[in-house]
Amino acid sequence: MRSSVTALLATAGLALAGCSGLGGDSGPAAGTRASAEAAARAHRACVNAWVGVMSADDYDAGESAGSRPRACDRLPDQLKMFSEAELERATRNRRSVDACIADPSCESWPLTSP
Repeated sequence: MRSSVTALLATAGLALAGCSGLGGDSGPAAGTRASAEAAARAHRACVNAWVGVMSADDYDAGESAGSRPRACDRLPDQLKMFSEAELERATRNRRSVDACIADPSCESWPLTSP
């Protein structure tokens, strides 16, 4: 029983090894990698656009659905990207406040809109 399982696993491993890497960058793997990179760029562009919207002086968090950036149109995981942007904005605000506290000449709180 053990030897047949080992032989089966060895055969499967060799078959997988034979299918990978022989074609260089051509084939389905290259297309998948390119589409994954494009999706990552679109994701980052959406998060950056949300940070820009949230950093505007007239931003109202209660009306955020109406102010969705065009960079986010038709992308999946809208809530995830919105949440990432909220976290980035909060992190930037925290760093600005920390810098202001450390600087004796700072006279106003450097925060973006709520």
